[in-house]
Amino acid sequence: MGRWSVSILSAILGISALTFVCGFWGWDDGKRVVKVMSQPERLVYFGYGSNLKGTRLQVSAPSAKFEGIARLDGFKLAFTTPSRRWGGAAADVLEAHGGIVYGAMWSIARSELLAVDDQESVNQGQYFRDFQYVDELDSGFRSTGRKIKVLLYRVREPQPTLIPSKVYLRVILAGAKEIGLPPDYVHTISLIKTTPYDNETLYELFMGRA
Repeated sequence: MGRWSVSILSAILGISALTFVCGFWGWDDGKRVVKVMSQPERLVYFGYGSNLKGTRLQVSAPSAKFEGIARLDGFKLAFTTPSRRWGGAAADVLEAHGGIVYGAMWSIARSELLAVDDQESVNQGQYFRDFQYVDELDSGFRSTGRKIKVLLYRVREPQPTLIPSKVYLRVILAGAKEIGLPPDYVHTISLIKTTPYDNETLYELFMGRA
């Protein structure tokens, strides 16, 4: 094989390798390496409230698959919108300097996105879709160095003084423990003041046991 043939072959192999890599990796505007989904029909959703619990998310997104734990910097967990179903305020993330929110990364089918919108009352103007970069974490809760672009939902008109119900916080804590969020973070959530409303039937439903 001649020298030019070798060069052409090397170039082709290089392009093929680059295509393979870009199928799994991308670059955001800040030139950070970003892990992306290799399947265009799916996206990564960041659950930080009741959707930490897989059986809760699978009510609207049956294909939801746990992909790991991540950290959202510059935000804090809050409860800012009334929920008739839960008898208290539902979860939100508010921008906060130095804030940290831990959550679950779920891959879901894009075809299920409208059903998740319905769960989050997007059409009623309660929540809106947002996209943020999160840090992927390893089993020791250390950053892997990979930034992942995720879908999350935020409250459109937050009321920061609201509090969640007892049953709602129970679901959040069950999900946080199940996926293995940092113990200190889980403990902090457990100390959040709640309304006395509890509902064992509702709890069992979202535990997947009803």
